[in-house]
Order: sequence, then C-alpha cells, then structure tokens
Amino acid sequence: MALEILSTPPGLDSFTPLEEHQSQTPGTFFGGKPVLYCKHGGLTLSIARDQLEAHPAIAKFSVSASNQDPASISNVDVWVTSEHLIIFQQQPSNNGIAIPYPTIALHAIQRWKGPQSTALEEGIEALYMQLSLNDSELVNSDDDIEILEITVLPPNYDSPPTAESSNSATVTTTSYVRELFDAISACADLHPDPESPSSDLDDGEADMPGAGGWITSENMGEYFDEDGNIIGGGRLGAGAGTIRLREDDHDATNGSNGTGEIEGDVEETKWRRTE
Repeated sequence: MALEILSTPPGLDSFTPLEEHQSQTPGTFFGGKPVLYCKHGGLTLSIARDQLEAHPAIAKFSVSASNQDPASISNVDVWVTSEHLIIFQQQPSNNGIAIPYPTIALHAIQRWKGPQSTALEEGIEALYMQLSLNDSELVNSDDDIEILEITVLPPNYDSPPTAESSNSATVTTTSYVRELFDAISACADLHPDPESPSSDLDDGEADMPGAGGWITSENMGEYFDEDGNIIGGGRLGAGAGTIRLREDDHDATNGSNGTGEIEGDVEETKWRRTE
C-alpha cells in the first residue's frame, strides 16, 4: 500500500479534536472531519540509510548528518488522526507522508540506543513501526516483501539530563511515546485488515458445531438439543436424524450386493451362531 506524499502541512482546523468528538453526538456519520487523536512536534525519526534511499517518499526528508547510519531526520511533527498517520518535516524541508493504518504491520514501544551508546546505558523509550509497503495478496515470496522500519524518538532525546531534571525528563519522554502508541493503536482498530478471498471459503465451516474445538460428552449439550438437532442451526428437514433398519431380505432380493443375484440364505449367512 503506497504512502501519500504531502507538500503542505495539515492544519488544526482540518480535524475534530478528540475531546470534542467524544463529548457530543455528530450531526452526521459521513463526510465529517477526521478526528485528531494527538499531535506532537519536535520529534526525530531514525531510519536505516539503505531503506531511506530505497523509498522516494521517505528520501525527500532532510537528514541531519549525511554519513550517519541509521539516518536521523529531525524537526518532525506527528499527527495521529482517525484517517491517516501523518509525518511532516517543516524545517529545513517542507515534506511529509500520510500513512494508511493497514500499512502499519507492527508498532511497539522499544528501548532505543544511539550509535554512540555504551552497553551499560539503558536507552530511552521510543516508538518502533514496521510498515509493509506492498499488497500482501500480490506478493509471491518473502523476498518480494517491501518493509520500511521507522523509529520515532522524543524531543531532546540526545540531550543528557541534569541531576535536577532527570526525573521530569524521563516522565516527559515516556509520556510522548506512550501517548503516540495508544493513539495509533486506537486508530488502527478503526481500519481492520481486509479479508482475503480465501477466507470466504471458510465462513461456512466456522459455523459448524465444534468448529472451534472437539465435541465431547461433556459439552455435547452446547451443540445439540435433546432431539439431536443442531442448536442455532435451524430446524432440520423431514427424515433428518431418522434411524433406518436394514431390510436384508428386500435388499438381497433386489440385488443390493451389486450382482443382481441372491447369495444364499441371507439370515443363515449373516447371523449364523458360532460356538
């Protein structure tokens, strides 16, 4: 799924604030403004340089250091809306992207360490996202899957905190990341992945009794009533569930053995008692 390239930043008047959306009933459920769940500015993106150069929409961003890997893209605003996840860099460039939520294959909070971090450093909380940029229905092999990994870092992530500001800086950094994570989770739930065509073939099987597990003597009452009818499956047709006794003589006379001839005394052959 392609990323939409933006050349102008979004405006606050283009969205309905989440608080306003939750406090009143909308006049219409169609054609309204997207809901703005949260917006943060002054963020930094960390992207592997080979992935940055491979995607034209991302390559338009201005990189802080030309020889650093992963590359850092600073002065970024992130808008989490009910329609798209928007990432926009106003300075020094004026470029952005709108990410459809089904494109976000994974998002999580991780501990991030910079290139100069030591093994003893704990790292800071950051938002990690893995974007799947192609249609999974058209991919023939794992080698064709196009992945873009983006790590969103909070403001002043690289500034060492002083002894006085250490606690407050940690709280602020954590709140930035967790608010973004919660907002993306809520908006992603509004855009479930489309069902694959093969799933339509399994819909009928999912409704059958015991489709979710085994039918045993302990749970049989959950699937069948006392007359043997499937619970929730509607009334069965005439003759359903009837036990038919085998009419041996009649079957043999009419050639039910496939030869059209009687193979001797049926009762003697089938029911002869042995000592």
